[in-house]
Amino acid sequence: MKIKDILVREDQNSEKIFLFREGYFFRAYNRSAMRFSQNVKSVKILKKYIKYLETDIFYCGVPKNCVEEIKRISEKNGWGSDVSEDLVVIFGVPVLEEDFEGWKAQIPAIEPIAKNNVSRKKEAFILKKLKDFPIDEKTPHEAIRFVYELQELMTIFGER
Repeated sequence: MKIKDILVREDQNSEKIFLFREGYFFRAYNRSAMRFSQNVKSVKILKKYIKYLETDIFYCGVPKNCVEEIKRISEKNGWGSDVSEDLVVIFGVPVLEEDFEGWKAQIPAIEPIAKNNVSRKKEAFILKKLKDFPIDEKTPHEAIRFVYELQELMTIFGER
């Protein structure tokens, strides 16, 4: 789902928490990020300006292996959850008077990092994974799966 579509859904979101799968993570945006961080799990909220939409977005993420933990937290608190491959929806979270605008004002913007340094770190990370992969001990299927995982990492890193 594109960020523009996610933001439209979030603008209409009055009571749920949506977590969208993005590579190895599930991410919550705007109101969902606020509700998730306040009610489900303490996570770092990031703020980023999206130039083509001319707006700030607020988001957080958890690794996809945290989905079972999120379901347990939901059940423990008497909330419902729907889980699919690409989307987790948490419903029944009590939504009291929300101050979304006040909450947004407290989130600092991400300071831009020198792109060259970040690109080198990403490249080094992927190259290390490739170098450490024991190809001679793996089946063809495992090797193909590894290449697929590297491609997902490149997508997450914005290199593909």
